[in-house]
Amino acid sequence: MKFLSHLLMFAISSMLLFSCSKEKEEPIIITGFWQGKIGEGSNSPSGQYALQIYPDGKIERINSNGTATAEGTWILEGKKFTASYQFKNGNTQVTIDGQYSRSSKKLSGNWSNTVSYTHLAGDSQMTLP
Repeated sequence: MKFLSHLLMFAISSMLLFSCSKEKEEPIIITGFWQGKIGEGSNSPSGQYALQIYPDGKIERINSNGTATAEGTWILEGKKFTASYQFKNGNTQVTIDGQYSRSSKKLSGNWSNTVSYTHLAGDSQMTLP
């Protein structure tokens, strides 16, 4: 009888232990209109910067008038955000290498572009409005 009660307690304990599952994290959804600041070199970001991020992997750079001036693609792998876009009126290619913070709901990182033979780089920080 004692053996049976121990076996029953073991079975109940095992069920409770293995039936508890870890909470699943909500998926990160970053699609939408993002606005923030952009800076060059070691200067703090202070210039207007906005991106429209679409769910199909498309991205657009939006100017202060609300017009899309560049388009390209983006990807989010875990918290790592990368994007690349080209301005519609020229050969300027911009790349972004950044991180998404779940706690602050911010994208931040570094950007670089190529204009002919000039290479510029800086920092950006954006949030959903």
